[in-house]
Amino acid sequence: MQTLAALCAGEQNKLFRDKVAKTSQYLAKILLEYAHEPETKKMLSTLASNISMGRRIYRWGQITNSTESLLKLLFYSNPQSMTVFLKQLILSVSYFLNHIFDMLCYLYMLRVQPDKVVRATFYAQLFYFIVCFVELVDFVIPVVNNVLKLMEGKRGEDKKKIQKSILDGVLNSTKRIGDGITALKDVVPSQFEGRNMTVNVGGFLSGFIAVCQAFPGLYKK
Repeated sequence: MQTLAALCAGEQNKLFRDKVAKTSQYLAKILLEYAHEPETKKMLSTLASNISMGRRIYRWGQITNSTESLLKLLFYSNPQSMTVFLKQLILSVSYFLNHIFDMLCYLYMLRVQPDKVVRATFYAQLFYFIVCFVELVDFVIPVVNNVLKLMEGKRGEDKKKIQKSILDGVLNSTKRIGDGITALKDVVPSQFEGRNMTVNVGGFLSGFIAVCQAFPGLYKK
């Protein structure tokens, strides 16, 4: 009963729904690669396309969040160092531009302007890739540092904390690598010709890890 209540609460959580939708979208694309029946292929293709459109519509309002974050960083933040400030600035600007071009892409789709859709998608995914790269570096460096600490022979509670940090870092890194791969497909499509499965698996892993990480939070009131 508690699990059912948690899942129902999750259905009201837009971020959680988007993670589930992303996982379903790329799972449908993976199954599409193995489907043989024309009807099955059509069903899976339509499902993936509709979920993708639904996620794009959901992201429409996220520009308010990225705008707010950028303004807070520029006018109200007190960063510890210039390096931290520049990193946060790159992330905030990239998120903001990603949302801008994502919105434009949807508008061009509604107006049936495929050339402009491709162009807007390119820039949206380019800035999203920048986000993924910066955050990936942020995840990888602590993992390396914690592995070095384990090699020093840490024991007891410290060892458990370090192991948990390494696991979290590896999962977050894998998630960002998957996101980065899906973004790169639209930035340099020529490099991913014939590699649809790689992109689809990357997107599925990213979504699945995000769902697993978010699931325990559904129980928190």
